[in-house]
Amino acid sequence: MARCVRSLRRAAAATALSAGALLPAHALGPQAPFAPPAATSAAATSPIATEPEPTGLTGVRLGTPPQALIDGRWHRLGEPVRGARLSAVNRRGATLRHPDGRRELLWLLPPALEPERGPR
Repeated sequence: MARCVRSLRRAAAATALSAGALLPAHALGPQAPFAPPAATSAAATSPIATEPEPTGLTGVRLGTPPQALIDGRWHRLGEPVRGARLSAVNRRGATLRHPDGRRELLWLLPPALEPERGPR
């Protein structure tokens, strides 16, 4: 009887091992030797998986020194930005001065909901 139980256990173990080889790695749980395919390939190739980088002027700081948030990075007056220098910052936007003398105005978009003002 003991011999029969041992042979059944061996058969069950062999079946479990062969079934485990057929299962995908993520079905093995934490014992899997590598990350599941969805965690590596989809995150690296899917445009939906990551947030897009902010572009353009997205914020201003009017303190001392004034700063502008351009392309996701804060810049102070005089710093190089997009091949130009940040020359002015105000509550409506920022100004870039290019080496050829050209000025580029970057405007902040108005808030979606501004409080309505009555007649003055």
